[in-house]
Amino acid sequence: MLTSSLRLKLVLASVVVEILMLTLLVGNSVRLIEDNMVDQAKLRMQELTPLLNSSLVGPLAQRDYATLQEILQESRRKDGIQYLVLLDRDNKIVAAEGWEKNRPLPAIDQEISAAERGDRVFDTQVPIHLAGQTYGTLRYGISVDFLVDAKSRLLRQSLFIALGEVLLSILLLAVLGYWLTRHLKILAGASETVAKGDFNINLPVRTKDEVGRLTHAFNTMTSAIHARIQDLNESKEKQYVFLLQAQEARERLMSLLSAMDMGVLFVGTDNRIIYYNPAFLRVWMMPDTADLVGKPIEEVFGNFANTVGHHELFSKHVAQVLESREASEGFEIVLTGGRVIMQTSYPVRDQDVFMGRVWVYEDITRARELIYMAERDSLTGLYNRRRFNDELSRMVANVNRHRTLGALLFFDLDGFKYVNDTFGHHAGDVVLIRIANEVGGLIRRNEMFSRLGGDEFAVIIPEGGEADASGLAERILPKISQITFEFEGKAAHVTASIGIAVCPLHAANMEELIAHADAAMYQAKVAGKNTWRLYRQDQDASPQRGKSFILE
Repeated sequence: MLTSSLRLKLVLASVVVEILMLTLLVGNSVRLIEDNMVDQAKLRMQELTPLLNSSLVGPLAQRDYATLQEILQESRRKDGIQYLVLLDRDNKIVAAEGWEKNRPLPAIDQEISAAERGDRVFDTQVPIHLAGQTYGTLRYGISVDFLVDAKSRLLRQSLFIALGEVLLSILLLAVLGYWLTRHLKILAGASETVAKGDFNINLPVRTKDEVGRLTHAFNTMTSAIHARIQDLNESKEKQYVFLLQAQEARERLMSLLSAMDMGVLFVGTDNRIIYYNPAFLRVWMMPDTADLVGKPIEEVFGNFANTVGHHELFSKHVAQVLESREASEGFEIVLTGGRVIMQTSYPVRDQDVFMGRVWVYEDITRARELIYMAERDSLTGLYNRRRFNDELSRMVANVNRHRTLGALLFFDLDGFKYVNDTFGHHAGDVVLIRIANEVGGLIRRNEMFSRLGGDEFAVIIPEGGEADASGLAERILPKISQITFEFEGKAAHVTASIGIAVCPLHAANMEELIAHADAAMYQAKVAGKNTWRLYRQDQDASPQRGKSFILE
């Protein structure tokens, strides 16, 4: 039995020694081939350097940057060049291909092996010179993937050869080792069965040597493990499934939050920051390297003092939200640079237990700009005809629903055509802008002042009747007539004719209300201009004219 054990050790030792020797031979062979490949790569770069120098020195000396860019583009298409950056004598980038000009240049690699371990690009530089005079420097990077691939290919070939030799040796030794290893083979098979989770196994002990003792110990171990696993298997499987699902859910949530355009900030019950996504830093224009985790939210919001337009109001709102455990209404934050951020906050609960608060931030500056442009007159800044129609339709619906009153004023400028024809359109624009500013100061907050086109204006009074409308008309007329314009050394004046229609006294729908306000305005013109008139049906000579103001 002792002899059998020694023979087994001899067989195994022989195989191990052969594998070790083959490993040394393969490693030395790969190293020699690698050195040869590196030498070829260096020779390749030495051949490339004079070609680049000769093609670039002329255009660089003449500062022909367009030609330099074309040469770089053409050069990069071959020879495995990843990027080229040309610098002048002052180390300023004059041309680049495959590299962003504002991006810092990488460090120069001294050895190709460093590039293989790093980004697989050998970064180097060559001076661009002619007749002993240096005109600049060319920085470029060459891919070393071909070296890595060649080494991998050679290593695989060497390993295949070594494997073949090892297999041949094992085959020759198999006859000798078969009888010595048959019990170990049975034990190995049983171990694989146990590794798959089957512990209902009991091997026969046929010998008293090392293998027999190992088999007996194996049977004892599997019996003990089997008894223990029966008690713990069910609970561990449940725990594993739960943890796996929780991890997958967390990863999906983190990916979703990171991809959002809206800034998200999660604060715990102690008002300290637990999580924030990249969009939160972008919304508040904070550096990507900022680390806010663990900081009090009051401290982070306090740093916004120089960027928030009304910081005291902002701080008061934040304090009110932190005192409450309910969702907050949207709060618009106007920044000093003109941007507008919408802030909302929501409590986070787990089975009615308060866990913290989520703050959401959305930059709505562009949306506000688009809304402003869509509903404003480009010359005067007043509401345009589209917004006028929307508001008038809303007013008529509210009046009919709540049985209240609403008024509409139409007016245009008497004498505007004379100013426009005599002094030009620029003078006409000056008149319109001045009238919009002066009359705009008379309009109350709940009223809407619009320019419908040309010199035609309208005012919607959503909660007013004849008295409110006539009172506003009495204030508008002297305001306009007292304005003096001076063009080309000559004074000019304009007046207004105002027509008023009240809903539902004069009309119960939008089209008729516009038509009657327009008719009343022409009744004022007939009466001598610079006056106002309330719509009178018996004096209406053009009941359909006002419909032309409705936006299609």
